[in-house]
Amino acid sequence: MDSCSETIQQKLSQALGNLEKQSLEPQLSGLEQFERIQQQSEHLLMSLDSSLRTVFRPRARFIKAITIRSPKV
Repeated sequence: MDSCSETIQQKLSQALGNLEKQSLEPQLSGLEQFERIQQQSEHLLMSLDSSLRTVFRPRARFIKAITIRSPKV
């Protein structure tokens, strides 16, 4: 779990760095800014989804295995 947190923190730091870098670039049109932010958001969400799947998929399998083995009351 700690490595997942570190990965997420690194990605957020990179995203913030990219946003700071963009603020130093010449001004883009509103639509261009929106599209760039949207692309970055989609990338971060996909990365977060992948991280969460990595963390929770084994737990879900474990819970499923336990419920299958446990006797019905």
